[in-house]
Amino acid sequence: MSSTPSAVEVFDDVLAALRSDNPELLPQEGPPTENDFKAIDSVFVSLYETQPQVAFLLAMGALERLDDVSDDLGWKLRMRAEFLTDLGMASSALGQPRRAIEYYEQSLEIRKETQDRRGEGATLNNLGSCYAELGEPRRAIEYYEQSLEIRKETQDRRGEGQTLMNLGNRYLELGEPRRAIAYYEQSLQQIDKVWDDLTDRQRATFLQEQMRTVKNLERAYLGLNDADNALCIVDAWRARSLLAILSQAEGEEAGEVEEEDAAVQQAWWQCCMGSAPEIRDPDQLARTKVLARESQTAVVFYSYNSFMKALNVYVVHDGQCVCKSIEVSRDDLSWDDQHLSWRPRGLRSAIEDVDSAQAPAAIDPSHADLTHLKRLHSICIGSIEDLIQGASKLVFVADPAASMSCIPFAALVDDSDQYLIQRFTISVAPCLGALLHLARRPERSSIPLGESVVVGNPRYEGWRLEHPLVEKSRLDRGVVLLDDSEETKCLITAPCDDMGECEVALLPWHDGIREDSMVRIKHEEMWVQARVLTLSKPDRRKRICTAVVEHKGEEKNVLVDDCAPHFVVGAAVAVILEGSSMWTRSVEGNATICSDMDEDGAYEVEVTMAEKKKLKGRVEAKHLVPRIRVAASQLVYRPNVSNVLVVPDSFDRYDAGATARLAECIVSAPFDASGKYEVTLQRWNDLLDKGDTVRVLHGSKWFHGRLLSSFPEGQDVCDLHVEELGEERKISLEECMPYFVVGETVALGAGREHDGQQNGTVCADLDDEGRYEVEMADTTRHRIPAKDLVRRMRVGSSRLLTRHSHPLNSLCHAEEEAHTVAGILGVNKEDVLTGEQATLTEVLGRMAASTGVIHLATHGFVDPQVGGRSGIALCGSSHDEAVLTAHAVASMEEKLQSPLVVLSACDTGRGEEVAEGVLGLARAFTIAGADAVIMSLWEVDDDATRRIMKLFYETWLGFGDNDGDQGEPVLQPQMSVVEAWTQTIRSWLDIQADPEHHIRMRAYKLLGMEASEGEKLTKQELARECYRRYNRQKDSGSLAKELREMARDLQQRDLSHEKSKYHNPVFWAAFSVVAV
Repeated sequence: MSSTPSAVEVFDDVLAALRSDNPELLPQEGPPTENDFKAIDSVFVSLYETQPQVAFLLAMGALERLDDVSDDLGWKLRMRAEFLTDLGMASSALGQPRRAIEYYEQSLEIRKETQDRRGEGATLNNLGSCYAELGEPRRAIEYYEQSLEIRKETQDRRGEGQTLMNLGNRYLELGEPRRAIAYYEQSLQQIDKVWDDLTDRQRATFLQEQMRTVKNLERAYLGLNDADNALCIVDAWRARSLLAILSQAEGEEAGEVEEEDAAVQQAWWQCCMGSAPEIRDPDQLARTKVLARESQTAVVFYSYNSFMKALNVYVVHDGQCVCKSIEVSRDDLSWDDQHLSWRPRGLRSAIEDVDSAQAPAAIDPSHADLTHLKRLHSICIGSIEDLIQGASKLVFVADPAASMSCIPFAALVDDSDQYLIQRFTISVAPCLGALLHLARRPERSSIPLGESVVVGNPRYEGWRLEHPLVEKSRLDRGVVLLDDSEETKCLITAPCDDMGECEVALLPWHDGIREDSMVRIKHEEMWVQARVLTLSKPDRRKRICTAVVEHKGEEKNVLVDDCAPHFVVGAAVAVILEGSSMWTRSVEGNATICSDMDEDGAYEVEVTMAEKKKLKGRVEAKHLVPRIRVAASQLVYRPNVSNVLVVPDSFDRYDAGATARLAECIVSAPFDASGKYEVTLQRWNDLLDKGDTVRVLHGSKWFHGRLLSSFPEGQDVCDLHVEELGEERKISLEECMPYFVVGETVALGAGREHDGQQNGTVCADLDDEGRYEVEMADTTRHRIPAKDLVRRMRVGSSRLLTRHSHPLNSLCHAEEEAHTVAGILGVNKEDVLTGEQATLTEVLGRMAASTGVIHLATHGFVDPQVGGRSGIALCGSSHDEAVLTAHAVASMEEKLQSPLVVLSACDTGRGEEVAEGVLGLARAFTIAGADAVIMSLWEVDDDATRRIMKLFYETWLGFGDNDGDQGEPVLQPQMSVVEAWTQTIRSWLDIQADPEHHIRMRAYKLLGMEASEGEKLTKQELARECYRRYNRQKDSGSLAKELREMARDLQQRDLSHEKSKYHNPVFWAAFSVVAV
C-alpha cells in the first residue's frame, strides 16, 4: 500500500481540521460548502511555496470534491477557476511551468466565461511568468501587456504594480535597461495610489513587497553606470515611513517649511514615487556629498541584491559617489555575537536571564575569535579601501534586508589585527535622509546641569516578562522510542501523515547509534566507514564503542563523540543551524545528502528552502542529523516551553499599542499539516470576548447568548443578547455555561480525568442538567459538567507567548552605573530613578520634560515579530505596566529635547528587520527627537558596561564630579558624541592591553601623587593609600567611589589576566552610535 495520500484524502483531512478549528464559521457535517472551499483556498496560499506537493494535492482534491456538489451554482464555477489557478501555482512551484500553463489556460477560459476581469488579469500575468521561466521573454511580454491592460481597467493597483515589475524584469533580461527603468518607475508609482489607505503595518508589508522592484531598478541604473541614481532610488525606499515622520516633526518644529526646504521635500517624495526627472533628487545627494566633504567623512551605504547574490557598496566621499559590487552570499554577511566564541554571564538581557542556568561553562574570554570579524572586514571594508582614503570618519548605512544591521562595524579587524574604530571615527544611520535630518538639527554646545534623566536597576519583582516564542523549534521537541525502547531526543520536522507516521530529526545524531550501525571514524588520518560491534551504556556522552573498519577488518575502540555520522547519497538529513546549542537545537529539516564524505569530514548537502529555493554546499558531518520516519505511537511530544500564553484570535499583535487579556494554556500536540499547534486552555472562560457565544438558562432550557461586550477586568457581569428570545440582558459569569458544538475537541480541566483519560470530543449538545456528552480518546462516552471542560484548539506559533516563571534578575552594576553617571551629569542622588521609583509613568514624564541626557541602565529585550513591542524593563505590576516599549517612545506627544539617549541594556539596537529598516527602540528614540542614540547590538555584560559608560561620560564631558550645587549651571561637552564614543573605545582598548599600568596612573591622579613617587609603592601599599583617602572622602560623591574602586582593583592578585578579558569585542563592540 502506498504511503502517499490521495488528493481527496488530503482535502478531507484539511477540511476536517478547518471545521474543527472554526465550529462557528464552518458547518460541522455534510458536503463541502462555498465557505469550506474558500477556507481551503486560504490554506493553499499558505502552503504552495513551502510545501508545493501537498498544496497541489489539496487543490486537486478540491476540484474533485467540487464535482460532488450537485447544485450548478455560479460560485462553483468561480471556485473551479480558483483551484485551477492554484494547480498552476503549485506546478510552477514544483518547477513544472508547462503543466502550469495547461492549468492556467483552463482557468482563463472560465474567468472569461464568468466575466471575472480581475481573475483574468491575474491569470494572464501568471501565464507570462511561466513563459519567462521557460526562457521565452518576448512571449511573456505579450501576456504581461494583456494583463496590464485589464489590471488598469479594474484598478487592481497591486496587480498592476506586479505586472509592471515583471515587464521591467523581462526588458532588463533582454538587455534594454532604459526601457526596464521606465516600467520599474511606473510600478513604484502604484504605491502612491494606495498609500493613504494603508495602516502602518500594511505599509511596512507593502514596502517589503516592493523591494524586489527597487533592487531591480537599482540594478538597471548600475547597468548604465549611474551610481547616483542607483543610490538615490534604493535609499528612498530604505526608510520611507521613518523619513515621513521625521520630516513632519521637523516641519512642525519650524512652524512652517521654508520654500527651499519644501522643494527639497517635494524632490524627496518624487524620488520615492519614481516620478522624478532623470537625476533622482540631486539636491539630496548633493547635500550628502557636502556633508561628507566638510566633515572629512565617507558615507558607506550597503545594498544587497539576493537574486544576483551581490553586495553593492556605495561610498560618498570627497564630492563623489562610487559603487563597487561584490559577489557574496547572504550568509557571509550575517553576524551573531556567538561568532566571538564566548558570551558574558552578567547580562542585561531580559530574555537571556531565564536560560542562563542552562548555559555552558564559560571558556577563557581573554582570547577572542576574530575570524568572522576579519572576513567581514575583507567584504565590507577591504573592497573600498581606496575609496575611503583621506576620510577620518565613517558613517555606515547597513542593509537590514541582508541582516547586516547587527554587524559591529567598529570591531571589524584588518590583517594587522587592528580594529576599524582604531583607524576611523564610526557611527551608523538608518538611511541618508535620516543622516541629513540629524545633521540639520541645531548643535547643542551645553547640557543643563541636573536636568538629565537617569534610570538604573528598577525593581522587577512585581511582574513577569512576556515575550513571543521566537525559537519555534522549542515547540517541536519530543522523544522517540527506538527498537530498544530507549528514549532518544528528537525534533519533529514533519507532521503525521495518513499512515500514522511522523518525521523526526534525532538530536544528537549519535543517540541513534546501535549495534551494527554504520559510522565514520578517523583511521590513519582518513575518515573511513566502520560498523559498530559493541556499545557501552553507562555514560552516554562519554560512552565507548567497538567498531570494525569495513575495508580493513580491524577493530578499534573509540569514543562515540569522536565518531561522525555515516550517510549514503540520497539520505534525508537535517542541518543544525549556526548558533544552535544542545539546549536550543534548531535545524533546517528539508535536506538531502548529495555526495559522500570528503577528507575534511564534510558532506555535500542540498537544502530545499521556501519559495522553491535550493541551496547546495558542504556541511561538516557533525552538523548533520538523520531524519527518520517513526510511528506516531513511538513519539512522545515534549515541547521545551512552559508558562505558555495564547492571544485571542481577534487580537492584532502587530498593533504594538494594543493590549489583550491573554490565556494560560498547555501546548498539547505538535504542528499539523497547516503548521498549527494544539493548545489546551486552563479555564472554560479563557479568551471569552465580545461576540462569543455562551449558554444561558431560561426556564428549564439552555439558550444561546451572544456577548455584547467582554467581561471587564476584575468584574463578572456583562451585557448579553439571548438569540432565541431576541432580547438583551445583563448576566454574570456564574450564570453562563460554555458553548461547545458537536464535534469540537475538548479536554477535562486541570486536575480532572475520567479513567485516566483527559481528551475527548463533544458528541451531544448540552442537556438540561448542564452537561455535555463527550467521547474520550478510548471511545468511552461520559456525561461531563460543562464547566469541567476546556477547549482544545489549533493556533499558529505567532499567537503563542511565554511568561517568565520568576522576576528578572537584579542588576547591581547597573544601579552603580546610574549613580556614577548621575554624579557626572549633576543629577541629585534622590532624583536618580532606581528600584520602585523607576515606574513607566515616572520615566515617560521625566523624559518628556528633560532637556538633558536620558540614560537607561536596565534589562532590555527585543521582539523580532513586532518591533514596536521591543522594550526595556522598569518597575510595575504587570508586563504592560512595566515595559517601556518602542511604540510608547515613538508615540510620545511631547518630542524629546535630549542631545543624547543612552540605552545601556541588551539588544536595544535590534528589532524587527523589514525593508523599512530595523523597527525597535533605537529607531523609536530617533523618531521621538533624540539627537543621538547609543544602542546595543547584542547582550551586554553588566559590569563591563558600567565601566565603559563611566569612561564615556568622563571622555565626553571631562573628568570631574558635578554635585549639582556648585560650579557652572551647564556642562560643556569636550567633543561630539560620536567622537567621544570613538575615543572611549580606543582608550578602553589601551587600558585593557595593560590594565595594571592604567589603574596605577589613575590612582596617582586621584591621590595627587607623582608617578615617580607612586612607582615606589607595591600594589598593596597603593591600595591601602586609596582606602585611607576613601575613608576621609566618603561624603565627596563619585571621588570616594573612584578611590574605593581603585583600592579593590589593586588588591586583585592577577590583575592583568582579570582585566584583559575586557579587550574581547564581546564586551565593547555591542554598542553603536546613531548620530552624525
